[in-house]
Amino acid sequence: MEINRLSTPEYRDLKHIQNFTSNLEHMSALTGLDGNIWGCKPFRENRSPDLVTIRGRHNEDTFSKWFTENVVDFFFNHSGDRFVRTSTLYGEAVFDESQLVRGAFIATSILTSQLPIISIVILYFVENPLVRLGIISGFAFLVTLCLILFTKARAVDVFLVAAA
Repeated sequence: MEINRLSTPEYRDLKHIQNFTSNLEHMSALTGLDGNIWGCKPFRENRSPDLVTIRGRHNEDTFSKWFTENVVDFFFNHSGDRFVRTSTLYGEAVFDESQLVRGAFIATSILTSQLPIISIVILYFVENPLVRLGIISGFAFLVTLCLILFTKARAVDVFLVAAA
């Protein structure tokens, strides 16, 4: 393992560690020379600049990453922790993020599998050729957008699908 290839921790992971290691005064509960390595709540950026992630998050698609970062934070900031089990070890609400990523994958799979069927049904009822062309163009755009958001496709892959 090469040290220079390790990435820095993501902001939200570092924030969770800082929250976990903070005491009631929101200062670091760690003492000694390594007390400020992670930083603390009021001084989040006051941390060791050479922190690295040994086992970072897997590189998710754009939608899954957005979902796990924003929707989960919104959920917990608006009393959503009442619906999640509380850990006896940590005393806080915990959840398995892999289940959220799997749920997002299932939702996107259902959506993308229904796009061709929906487009065929809509085109069946439209008789005007110019409107049909516009609908085909719209669905091609929607498929391309889904490919960008729901997969880790490269630009060349997106271009090939859009051209087809």
